[in-house]
Amino acid sequence: MKPFLHLPTLSGSKAMIYFAELFMTGGQHAAFNGAMLQVLARAFPREKISLFAAQSHYEELIAKESDLTGVLYHPVHIISNKSGNPGRWLLKFFNELIQIIRVLIRGRKKSIHLIYFSFLSPLGQWLVSKYARYMAYKGQKILITLHGLDILHPAGSQKRVDRIYAKLLKKAFACAAKNKRYIVLEERVADYLVKNRHLQPAEIVQIAHPYQFQASISPRIDKPVIFAHLGIARLAKNSHLFFDLASRFATEISRGDIVFQVVGPVLPELKPYLNPWVQYVNHEVFLSQVDYQRHCERAHYAVFFYDESNYALTSSGAVMDAIAYRLPILALTGPVFDSLQSITPAFPGKLYPDVELMYQGICEIIKNHGAIHRHFDVAFVDLQLHYSIEHVAEQLMKQVPIR
Repeated sequence: MKPFLHLPTLSGSKAMIYFAELFMTGGQHAAFNGAMLQVLARAFPREKISLFAAQSHYEELIAKESDLTGVLYHPVHIISNKSGNPGRWLLKFFNELIQIIRVLIRGRKKSIHLIYFSFLSPLGQWLVSKYARYMAYKGQKILITLHGLDILHPAGSQKRVDRIYAKLLKKAFACAAKNKRYIVLEERVADYLVKNRHLQPAEIVQIAHPYQFQASISPRIDKPVIFAHLGIARLAKNSHLFFDLASRFATEISRGDIVFQVVGPVLPELKPYLNPWVQYVNHEVFLSQVDYQRHCERAHYAVFFYDESNYALTSSGAVMDAIAYRLPILALTGPVFDSLQSITPAFPGKLYPDVELMYQGICEIIKNHGAIHRHFDVAFVDLQLHYSIEHVAEQLMKQVPIR
């Protein structure tokens, strides 16, 4: 992608970057935001960063041991995410718009050169796009990270609300502005956006999904062998197949040889598929960063059921967590894993064309757990280097130079 942004520095003082997370609360996107704060700090070392986020989210960033030295924190009231309550979601969207307006007005008054939005709803995207086109002052730049673009895929089974979201997102894209650019975390997503004329190449900054990797984690060959479903369990992820698969190992689970566990909330839509063979916490509140980390450190393998219709245009934070905790990936073949195969010649796990072959593969893993886990562990070295703060900061600097 072509360099597009030059941040001028103020004479006698430091320039300022606004980092706005006006949608997520608690531990949601904490891993990404903590890493992105470090990427911006490393890429733009001469600029101070002001963080606008919910208090609960800021506390999770601290718990994750993010380096927030020098970051000026501004608490923002954000309504937490809860599914199944349309009224609450409408109130959340309205609150998001209010907070966006406050940040934009403050940024305009203080002549902030760069405002970075870590996540925006489609409605928020539309509002920011209008501002960037008609109200941003000369020299002010706006960066927006794009997440979860699978709603752009036309599908007959798509929910009505997703079709509305898709229309709003397309309207936001159509409201182009020279000072507005989008950070895209997957090359395949960037290619899709350009190919389908949603965005021009010059509007895109393509970087890897940054992650703060901790000290090296040794291969875990203890028992019981824990197969983990990372992140929120929902139908869009085909999470019901995880429960179906666990039921086929009822004997091994009863003996205490293996464990199937959801590390994250289970949505009510999965109620018909729940069974006693999977350990989970059945609520819609995300685990704290400490609890999530503890479960990931105990797990041995990460299991995914993404298919061609889901997560094709989304960078999966759960996959990044699997890489971070060196959990070999057992998954159905799909586009979400294509980028991993292009980074390292040794895929960190095994891809299966269908669930039956995955079942057979897990049977083999249970028999030879120690040797198989050690074999997969080698591939994580290349992946952690590719997604490291240092490498992503270099990618950003090449596309966003400072003079």
